[in-house]
Amino acid sequence: MTETDAAPGSTAEIVQKATEFQWDGHGPEPGIAIAASGGGFRAMLFHAGAFQRLNELGLLSQAKRISSVSGGSIAAGYLAAIWQALGHPDRDGVFANFREQYVDPIVAFSREKVDVVDALTGFLPWTSAAEQVAATYDQHLFQGKTLQQIPDLPRFVFCSTNLQSGVLWRFSKQYAGDYLVGRLDAPAIALSRAVAASSGFPPASLQCCWKSLPLHLPIGPVVQARLLLTSLDPVASGWCSPMAVCMTITASNRS
Repeated sequence: MTETDAAPGSTAEIVQKATEFQWDGHGPEPGIAIAASGGGFRAMLFHAGAFQRLNELGLLSQAKRISSVSGGSIAAGYLAAIWQALGHPDRDGVFANFREQYVDPIVAFSREKVDVVDALTGFLPWTSAAEQVAATYDQHLFQGKTLQQIPDLPRFVFCSTNLQSGVLWRFSKQYAGDYLVGRLDAPAIALSRAVAASSGFPPASLQCCWKSLPLHLPIGPVVQARLLLTSLDPVASGWCSPMAVCMTITASNRS
């Protein structure tokens, strides 16, 4: 045994393994990652409060990645939409206008009866509950923004379950896809649709229709894809996995 070896099961061994850990050939990156869980409007409001507290502590402005699912994606999606409007944080890392720009609009949106109205309207033959939910999100929160209009940093990742492949599907500015179906680089997908796919559940699952788009398969060429995405557990509960590249991770479980 060398001087650098640690006793099996000891604290020193755990620290040594953590120091040597690599993800896809790379060690953890410095920075803070935030994982926001689901639970409907309860989760949306819970995470609005959590983001507010992280801002008060000067930590939100240091976030490198923010991953979310279900109600957490509504909160994270709106944060992505207004991030640029927050401007630069002060010397303590705090966004002075966070309550006005973020918290107050989220609280106002929580008073909307999205579930009842959109679910009933979704029974009409020319639409669906998912399309109605996406339209409501867009009207009240996102105002037509796409994934290409959210910030590069922090990197926002909205997680969903692909019911066809049965694995975790990710929406981000950089790409959308899963490891079985493939990847769409720089997707010009409406932010409202990404959040609806992440927060929808049967029968309000969102069907994303992509035709003749460069969806890069792990084993083949461009394909025509029609996907059925939902926040249905247990796969979408992998919302923490995009955070594994960062050294510091904060995660919630408000479900």
